[in-house]
Amino acid sequence: SRSRHSMRANFMDFITAETQMEIMHSKPSNWKRTIKGLGIRMDIPRAAILIDFQQLITNYAEGYGFSELLLERVESTTLKKLNDKNLLQEQDVALLQDGMLIILKALTAPLKPEELYQCGLKITQALPHQNPAPYLCGIGAPAKKDTDYHISYEQAHFFLQQCNIQN
Repeated sequence: SRSRHSMRANFMDFITAETQMEIMHSKPSNWKRTIKGLGIRMDIPRAAILIDFQQLITNYAEGYGFSELLLERVESTTLKKLNDKNLLQEQDVALLQDGMLIILKALTAPLKPEELYQCGLKITQALPHQNPAPYLCGIGAPAKKDTDYHISYEQAHFFLQQCNIQN
């Protein structure tokens, strides 16, 4: 739904902000309402997974025209597919934003780098096949607490940019 998408977007805005402590302290009621509305536990380690969706969105837009409705449809069908394949769990937060599928993956057990890589690989392999090229993916290191989630996001973003430069 739109309100759930809005809450996920607010959560991701917080996670990606370098000034997240300012946001948390300047609007604590908004932050707490968002977390409660999404049912997110903040004591779980998470790793950011970013997947470049720009080419897929462009392809769809050429056929159907670009609109918010198109983005909502791509997001909802993608998240449903990942949920159906058990690649997204209850505590994961995912949304399509700025041409990227952003997943903040909850880690219930410590993962080795190879296991985290395999998780990202399974997700990209389950995505729509309409993309003309392989999906590019960046994965950040696990962050143990909510105030460090942005570090994992920044790392994932950096690695995704490096993939784009090399391709």
